[in-house]
Amino acid sequence: MNAEIIENKVSKPLLTLKQNKAAETEVISKKSLENKEHQNQDTASIAQVEVQAPDFNAIYDELHAKFPEIINLDKPVLLAVGIRKEMSQETGVSSMVLKRWIAWYCRKSKYYKLHDQGAIRYNLKGEEAGIVTEKHCEKMAKHLEKMKKPRTKPKDDDAEKLLTGGI
Repeated sequence: MNAEIIENKVSKPLLTLKQNKAAETEVISKKSLENKEHQNQDTASIAQVEVQAPDFNAIYDELHAKFPEIINLDKPVLLAVGIRKEMSQETGVSSMVLKRWIAWYCRKSKYYKLHDQGAIRYNLKGEEAGIVTEKHCEKMAKHLEKMKKPRTKPKDDDAEKLLTGGI
C-alpha cells in the first residue's frame, strides 16, 4: 500500500491512501454482476411459481361432505357473518381462497333469494348465528344491482375507430 502524508492548512499531517482505480473498478463491476445474477435468480424463481386457480368444486365437495346441512347448492342456508374464519380453521383452506369460494357458492346456489330481513343465519354446526339486518339487506341490494350491470365493452366498430383514430 502506498501512503503519503499530506499536511493540511492547520499543519496537522493526514494519512491518505493513493487510489487504485483499476482495483476499485474491478470490485464495483464484480458487485454489479453479483447483483444482476441475484436479480435474475429471483426473477427465474418467481417465474417458476405457478399460480393455480383454486378448484371451487373440490372445495365445495369437501365442505359439503363435512357440513351437508349448511353447505348445499340445492338447498342453501344463510351463512353466519364471519363464517369464513371458521371454515378456514376446519379445512385449512386460506381465508382469501374461501372469500372467492363463498362468492362463487352464493352465485351458484339460490343463496341471494334467501336474503330477507329477519332471516336466520347459521354457523357450521347448524346453530343459529344471527339474523339478516336491514343494513345487510341494503348491502345485498347494492351488490345485486352491481352484478346486474353488464360490463361494457366497446362495439367492434367503436374499437376499430379507436385503433384508426376515427373517433
